[in-house]
Amino acid sequence: MAPGDVQGVSFRTAKGLETKFMFVDMDAACWAASIDRSYDLRTARRVSLLFRLLALIEIMSQAEWLRPFFSLNSKDGATLHPNLLAAAATEPLSKSASFDVLRFKQAMNVFAQAPVLDCQTVQARQKKISGYKPRTKPKKAKR
Repeated sequence: MAPGDVQGVSFRTAKGLETKFMFVDMDAACWAASIDRSYDLRTARRVSLLFRLLALIEIMSQAEWLRPFFSLNSKDGATLHPNLLAAAATEPLSKSASFDVLRFKQAMNVFAQAPVLDCQTVQARQKKISGYKPRTKPKKAKR
């Protein structure tokens, strides 16, 4: 690991007991270092954010059924469906800091219906709310 990388996080109880989580995955270590540089991982809330982010990335990379709920492209970055964010923010993490796939599906309500909004619709609504209007005609040059 390079200087500045986060190798893991540790928790101490009031009785002085310590629990350590070490990152063996280099991608996880990079995410941890990035969050540490931006937000400082010295609070439980920020470490929780890190673990939820890592769990979300893990489930997005492995669960084909989640594909309609997000898009990744180099131009716009990541677009995440609001239901995906809500599930990632509220579902409990396992002892291994992962989401339970069945519980996540239930939270996303994927058994009942297809996604109400696909990512393109979400992007279109976001642009509409923000007042973004694509230019259809080039502006005429002033003389």
